[in-house]
Amino acid sequence: MKVTVSGKQVEIGEAFPTYAESHLDEVVEKYFDSGIDSNVTVSRAGAGLRIDITVHPGRGIIVQSHGEGATAHAAFD
Repeated sequence: MKVTVSGKQVEIGEAFPTYAESHLDEVVEKYFDSGIDSNVTVSRAGAGLRIDITVHPGRGIIVQSHGEGATAHAAFD
């Protein structure tokens, strides 16, 4: 599955994209046969960060989610 990780006025570093890719692959494979692509966007939310996730696991299916936390890892989980 192609995973695109980007920051919206936030530097995401090198470790977070790897973390996000591995966890998204696990979750998508748990509920779907495979995924086509996904987008993960990190942005500021007050004093913390917000993660917006869009996954396209199959034809005609789009799954969206978001989370907030003090760090990118916490918001992603």
